[in-house]
Amino acid sequence: MAAVLREYIASFRIKELQLCLEQLGLSKRGRKLELQNRLLTYLGDSQPPQSPRPSGAWKTNAAGSKLASLTLACHRIVLTMFQFHQHLVLLAERVITQIWKQMHGVPEDMNSNSQPLGGPVDPIKER
Repeated sequence: MAAVLREYIASFRIKELQLCLEQLGLSKRGRKLELQNRLLTYLGDSQPPQSPRPSGAWKTNAAGSKLASLTLACHRIVLTMFQFHQHLVLLAERVITQIWKQMHGVPEDMNSNSQPLGGPVDPIKER
């Protein structure tokens, strides 16, 4: 996560933190430190899952082949989930940046594809 986002979150008042959390569909209840931690946790520090490398021994019999196929299918699912999570993190970064800009009176970029503030972000519609 970018250090600038940590700075934005640290500078937010409770009102801005609650607005960020509300737009991301997260609980906006709690003390300031809890709200900050909830946002930071949501942004996370994710790493993509490592690709499994089935050994050649797995392919020597039918059970091994099925196990290798199952392992690769599971990896594809985990990778898809990771990509979806990354998409949500990008949305969260955009929301946090928009609220910080509003808080400091910085005009929105004319070229940005920013979503107007006011409601929860729907990650399915954002794809």
